Amino acid sequence: MNETLILHWPASKQSSVMWVVYDNLGAKLISSGQCKIEQLSELQTKTKQRQVIVLMPARLCRVISLELAKSAQRKWRKLVPYMLEDELAHDPEELHFALLKRQATTMSFVVCQKQYINQILDQLNTLEIKLSQLVPDALLLEQEGDNYTGLRIDDEWLLRGPELLFCGVKTKQIEFVLAAIAAQTKLTDNSGSEIVDETTEDAAQPLRLQSYHALKLSPSLEQDWEVHALEPQLPLEVLAQGLQVQQFSLLQGEFEAENPWRETFAHWKKVLVAASICLALLVGEQYLELRQLQAQSQQTTEQLRDLYKEVFPNARRFRDSQIQRDFKRVLAQQASGGLNPDIEILIALEPAFAKVPDLDVSSLRFDQSRGELRVQAQADSYQSFDKFSRIASDFEVEQGAMSQGKNKVQGSLVIRSRQ
Repeated sequence: MNETLILHWPASKQSSVMWVVYDNLGAKLISSGQCKIEQLSELQTKTKQRQVIVLMPARLCRVISLELAKSAQRKWRKLVPYMLEDELAHDPEELHFALLKRQATTMSFVVCQKQYINQILDQLNTLEIKLSQLVPDALLLEQEGDNYTGLRIDDEWLLRGPELLFCGVKTKQIEFVLAAIAAQTKLTDNSGSEIVDETTEDAAQPLRLQSYHALKLSPSLEQDWEVHALEPQLPLEVLAQGLQVQQFSLLQGEFEAENPWRETFAHWKKVLVAASICLALLVGEQYLELRQLQAQSQQTTEQLRDLYKEVFPNARRFRDSQIQRDFKRVLAQQASGGLNPDIEILIALEPAFAKVPDLDVSSLRFDQSRGELRVQAQADSYQSFDKFSRIASDFEVEQGAMSQGKNKVQGSLVIRSRQ
């Protein structure tokens, strides 16, 4: 957004809201005006495609600094209000604390009443105007070195000085505030000296005030202040220029402005939830398939060990490495034509077993004296045993006793080589 609608909010509802539309790229005012708070609806059309920034009177704020150990700085929102309760003489629950600057163990805050911020936000929310930044007006004045800057808006003066000092005062109070600043500066400058004589006081340099408006000081202040006139500008134009470099906002903590990414997330929330559910279902399905494969692998391993026990009845160890070595030895014997008869039958029957996958072998025993292989197995139906017998037509397959139980047919087979 290259343009900004800036609203200067009044301290009381009876006063008017001053506004300007500012071109950020061109650094110039596009339009300006003022209206009563109840007439803000007239500005709704000016908020389109523009960010909205509100300037609140600095005289409703206070800057305060304190030392806070780094270990406690993360919890400053809970600690600071009660640490400053006596100094502020106000109920901490009614005050809003916004972090202005953090340097080592020194933290500086802008303090104001929550009630005033709530009034601004409620008024704008009613009109569906989204607020991007809320900042004290005097904080936007340019300040260099030890100089002070002054700007007058209607019957109020804004002052900005070094060390994060800023304030707003009524015109009739400006000299009182300037005198207080001068007295405090003298006290600070002389705090390190044990002896202060008249020569030292006469040599003190006056403070420099750069003002956008004419300011006539009384003779008693002329020795403490030098007023230098700046080129006159519209008050809100000066403050709009300050917005280009000032990122501070009172919209912190409970008043934090809505993040645009949060709006995007809210818009796509249902889609993301649906996608998450689909992903969870997919992962769950893959997990179940993995468990099934693991179960099948375990079953295959157990069958392999049972077969190994039948083929190698004298074996005492059943480690996977041992089983692998013995089967490799058997395969080597097959290549040289020296296989045992039981192994030859098993290898020849492997295609038949593969074509009847529901036929699960529970035990194998080779009767060498008779030259026959005795098989105990179970299948889904009697037809599975018949199918195996037909496929293994190169052998004599004799079906033994059959029984039905638990949705499975259990039976025995006696397999002999044809002579």
